[in-house]
Amino acid sequence: IAPGDCWAGVGMWRPEPKVARGIREAIYEHPEQWKKATRYKAFTDVWTIDPAEDELLKRVPRECDPDFSYADDLRMKSFTAGHRMTQKSVTSPDFDDIVGTAFKAAGGYTEFLCGAVGLPY
Repeated sequence: IAPGDCWAGVGMWRPEPKVARGIREAIYEHPEQWKKATRYKAFTDVWTIDPAEDELLKRVPRECDPDFSYADDLRMKSFTAGHRMTQKSVTSPDFDDIVGTAFKAAGGYTEFLCGAVGLPY
């Protein structure tokens, strides 16, 4: 991160085991929806899901196929995405629009997570 830059985040950081299990099950049972929520251009142009190695489980949960398309996503301890913002964007008169656009791009991701844990979106 450059001096003066900051990050915005969306998702769930280290949810309790029951919640994390629900998210992993939703990813495993609905891979196309997960792909749509996390791999489409409008999302990836703005948000990054890149957990550090210490933010991943050592292996895929036992009940899941280790060769699953999104096996590394099943290993995540936190289900968060980050968005880098420069100091210039944070102090811009357009800040509200910049943040609104970023969070709009995360809508599918947030909707997936909410659905996975039984919350309305």
